[in-house]
Amino acid sequence: MNEIAGKPIHYVYDSISTPETQRLGERILAPGGNLVVVLPPTTQSLPDGKSLYPIFGLCWTPENAELAPKLFKEWSEELLPLLKVIIVASNIE
Repeated sequence: MNEIAGKPIHYVYDSISTPETQRLGERILAPGGNLVVVLPPTTQSLPDGKSLYPIFGLCWTPENAELAPKLFKEWSEELLPLLKVIIVASNIE
């Protein structure tokens, strides 16, 4: 996955959050990165200075106050340009 991304992956937002997807997210995450899960985490700590954030559908909580601005900044810089290419309006007559 890191080869495909072309650079270290610092944020993984696991919108499925099964034990398998949480393990995968942990594996592809760069040291010091952040894993966001929407279901109860399968572990309480991650190696290599990685952080785990259970958000349960809401980023803006006191526990996640440090994560949310960084996460949304990353999304706006990295994902929005991709969405402009992927999402194309239909031609409706």
